[in-house]
Amino acid sequence: MTRWLRLLVVGTAALVAAAVSAGAAPAASSVAISTKLVELLKAPPFTFPACPDIGQDVNCGSGEFRPFGRSSEIVSINACGDNCTLRWITVQDGTIVLREVLSNPSCPGACVTQWPHGAPFSGTLTANVVYGTGIFAGATGSLTGSLTAAAFEAQITYSGTIALE
Repeated sequence: MTRWLRLLVVGTAALVAAAVSAGAAPAASSVAISTKLVELLKAPPFTFPACPDIGQDVNCGSGEFRPFGRSSEIVSINACGDNCTLRWITVQDGTIVLREVLSNPSCPGACVTQWPHGAPFSGTLTANVVYGTGIFAGATGSLTGSLTAAAFEAQITYSGTIALE
């Protein structure tokens, strides 16, 4: 092969390799999540003024969504069906939406779902990421956690891994 032909073949191969690597989708990065949220189960002015319902169907809270920092959240109970709840968690750089299910409910005495929410209650939570904005756009993953409520306050914890695009 002549020198020019070899140079043409090598140059063409380099251009093809560069085009293929440039067209490849960026790899998703996995992020370990740990969160603790607190919801005051009382109507305004004792809770967030922007909370739309603080009744039986919608609650609001705040906490930490690590490693992303301080967060606010709104939960819409049974929004997607019986025992299918949507939770929006917002941090400075985006919002992640979880579809969660409660299992293993436990109440000392009798479970009461009506207002007021002062009776002790606990359960296991499992959630899947269903939507995201900002840094959570295209995110996927599953989280597990717990819900404990007493004296007009609920504490929600989650841990797991999400993949960010």
